[in-house]
Amino acid sequence: MNTTEARQMILACEKAGVQLSVGYRLYFEPHHLELRRLVAAKEFGPVKVIESALGFTVPGPNSWRLDKKIGGGGAIMDLGVYAIQGARRALNLDPINVTAQAFTYDKEHFKDVHEMVFWQFEFPGGTIADCRTTYSSYVDRLYVTCERWGWYKLEPAYNATGAQGVTSKGAMDVLSPHYQQIAQMDAFVQSIRSNTKPEASGEEGWKDIKLIEAILQAAETGRKIQLDWKS
Repeated sequence: MNTTEARQMILACEKAGVQLSVGYRLYFEPHHLELRRLVAAKEFGPVKVIESALGFTVPGPNSWRLDKKIGGGGAIMDLGVYAIQGARRALNLDPINVTAQAFTYDKEHFKDVHEMVFWQFEFPGGTIADCRTTYSSYVDRLYVTCERWGWYKLEPAYNATGAQGVTSKGAMDVLSPHYQQIAQMDAFVQSIRSNTKPEASGEEGWKDIKLIEAILQAAETGRKIQLDWKS
């Protein structure tokens, strides 16, 4: 639920001599891996702007997702992690600053959590990520635009099935697996067998919780929040 609990989990697993992995299936999804490869290759030059968003409409005012004690904090805790990961993983960098805005218009449904949260990451090198998550409309998109008029797009990007990718040169020639979790579980088994830290490690989960806390702080205060990754 917060960075303190995340750190406690990491330390408990280290003390017990066991592996800890976060259920980030998209670490192993072929379209996301291809997008990362293309960005790293810099075919269109450095990345300038990223758009990363995930949202859907929550059914009814009594949904568990709207109960902060049960659901954790609304769309930013539930779906926001995908948008955060999309931006972070595309660049293979962590943001240095964040600004954010939170909105609630439907006060009948959204009593304890924000209806929508928008935020902006600034990354080393000057890349800006414009991100958003919501429980009141559908969006599922990761768009990366570069210096030389080129771009990459996944849409849908974060759904468990049916990912699709295209670039300014044409469609990504990538097959979408029927079950994304297979590669994820295989990788975790291999990390246990080889006694190596999983790629989707507990530290990755800690980073995302730290970013969520910074996003909410920025939204509540109206200030730009600087991120200190040494603490």
